[in-house]
Amino acid sequence: MPNRIVFCNRTCAEMVGVQIEPGMTFEAAFRTCLASGKFPDAVGKEEDWIARGMEERRYPGAGMEMRVGERWVHLRNQRTPDGGMLTLIVDITERKVSQQRLAESEAKYRGLVEFSNDWFWEQDEAGRFTRITARGVRVTALEEVSLGKARWELPGLEPLEGDWVEHRSKYQRREAFADFLIRRTNPEGVVSFLSSSAAPWYDTDGRYVGYRGITRDVTERMRSLLALAESASLFRAIFEQAAIGMAQGSLDGRVTEVNQKLCDMLGYSREEKRRDVVSDVPGSEGARRARVGQRQYRKSGKR
Repeated sequence: MPNRIVFCNRTCAEMVGVQIEPGMTFEAAFRTCLASGKFPDAVGKEEDWIARGMEERRYPGAGMEMRVGERWVHLRNQRTPDGGMLTLIVDITERKVSQQRLAESEAKYRGLVEFSNDWFWEQDEAGRFTRITARGVRVTALEEVSLGKARWELPGLEPLEGDWVEHRSKYQRREAFADFLIRRTNPEGVVSFLSSSAAPWYDTDGRYVGYRGITRDVTERMRSLLALAESASLFRAIFEQAAIGMAQGSLDGRVTEVNQKLCDMLGYSREEKRRDVVSDVPGSEGARRARVGQRQYRKSGKR
């Protein structure tokens, strides 16, 4: 009986959801399965589905997966020494459900990453980039030169604190790092700032695989900080170089700083004047304002 079923055990019949009778051809068995309505993936392409099954039988390979109702099975053919064919059907429902959940989880994660200001990346055990999410590619335009290279090998990148030797030592010790600031100068000379945080990761056997991390563009934050520092530096320069005596005071009336011109005028050192209250500094207008400020401060009830 060429190409006919000789035996089908009860478990096989339960998995495919139909009764397979000895003597039935395999094509007839496939059509019986389709007639049961329990194979949703074959709907609308029944003949192609049957042809695929028969092809797998003629040239056994990796087999084929089929959804039977709410269950998934894997069908695989194997030739026997006497020239026959053994068909194995394995229930893979649990594996397929796990794969589906993992795919959904990854899709949600990718969505969150794409809509955030951060981008995700992975590196191998030598610190070379193996993956950069789409936002990172858009912001840095570094994908072509990044993949396969370590951060310290990329053009135009410079640590704001420390140096690459210090940064690489963290990889050698497999230490996590946070808010590692980098200045990037692109080929057009435009400067931007990036902040990276990462930690080493290991496979299920505990073997070190590399690093996983996130990076964000902090250019606006750094520009604000630099502008503030520049403003403070400018104020300090004006304060120190002023031709008149100047003093700074706190809300509770204490002198916090004086310039050298005021010290020269009064004949005191900076340390001596810092112990004064603002009202002790000569100058009626300054003293008057200090007293008014002190009264308002006390009325506010702040301590």
